[in-house]
Amino acid sequence: MQNSKYIILFLAGLLLFSPYWVVVVNASNAKEYYPVSDSFVSSIESEIHSNFGGQSYLSVANSDNMFVGVKEIYLKFNLNSIPSDSIIESARLYMYSSIVSETHRIGVYYCPDDEWIEYEISWSNKPSIVGEVVDSVLVAKNDELYSWDVKSIVSSIIPSKQSLTLVLRSEDFSDSSWLWFHSRDQDYSWMEKYRPMLKVTYDKPPSQPQTEDTSNNQESYIPETESDYTLASQIFAIFIVLGLFTLIFIAITYIRRSRKKSNTLAT
Repeated sequence: MQNSKYIILFLAGLLLFSPYWVVVVNASNAKEYYPVSDSFVSSIESEIHSNFGGQSYLSVANSDNMFVGVKEIYLKFNLNSIPSDSIIESARLYMYSSIVSETHRIGVYYCPDDEWIEYEISWSNKPSIVGEVVDSVLVAKNDELYSWDVKSIVSSIIPSKQSLTLVLRSEDFSDSSWLWFHSRDQDYSWMEKYRPMLKVTYDKPPSQPQTEDTSNNQESYIPETESDYTLASQIFAIFIVLGLFTLIFIAITYIRRSRKKSNTLAT
């Protein structure tokens, strides 16, 4: 009877950790990307042709004050390690604030032009953004980590290009306030953890069988949506759980019969 208890505990443990197996078997690729270029531009009259590449900070502002002006951040990422047919599960931009003089809602935008150069970009030659704000967050504290959801942008560009430019703007007008974020250019190695970072999690779709003879006109199944790719893993998970429940049921039935037989012999 003591051995039967161990059998039940073992099977229960298998059932408890079965979701972990599914996660491992269906594990996604999660990668962190740091900017290959970053800078900010300023609309102040004396700075419209100035370049701020290589600075340890990136500034954002939205003001008509002649001493503050409008400032926007440009970030460029190289995503060529992501296969073009990947399914993007998540993509988030992470930025550490440095100095926040006043709370601002900071929005992230997409810029399709990746030809800008870190040590040449200025207000006078900055590339234009496309579309509406993708995501925005309230930035209120110094030395705080903030993140933006940019999955929609990454998902849309991966099939055709591997370079991504994101632009950060302030959504709130303020006469004299501004914000600084840490840039990729840090003076000390221990400060590198504060660099901007894009974290992308993606799945590589299963490879499709190639057939050389197509004369029979048979059409092979090609998944068209993300749900098609996850269906197999969901079915696999169901079979694992059902299988473990079945094993536990068999074990309990065996133990009950053994006990009944023992009691019969005892009498």
